[in-house]
Amino acid sequence: MSLSERQFRIQEENIPQQAHLALKKAQQDALDAGYSVLTVRQNALVEISPDGSSQVRKQLSESVRVVRGQKIKRAS
Repeated sequence: MSLSERQFRIQEENIPQQAHLALKKAQQDALDAGYSVLTVRQNALVEISPDGSSQVRKQLSESVRVVRGQKIKRAS
């Protein structure tokens, strides 16, 4: 059975939300299994332990906002 263009677009629009939910579930599964996870909070790489404590592992440079369709070049 093939999808109509409309059905395809609806499913495609849900990809970011599905990815976000999958990432949150994977993080929680790792914590529940006793592993620490890394995440970014306020330009810092933060380790979160299964007991809920957190520790900054590294300060990061400010993120670069990219607008859909924008083209950027990497500095050499």
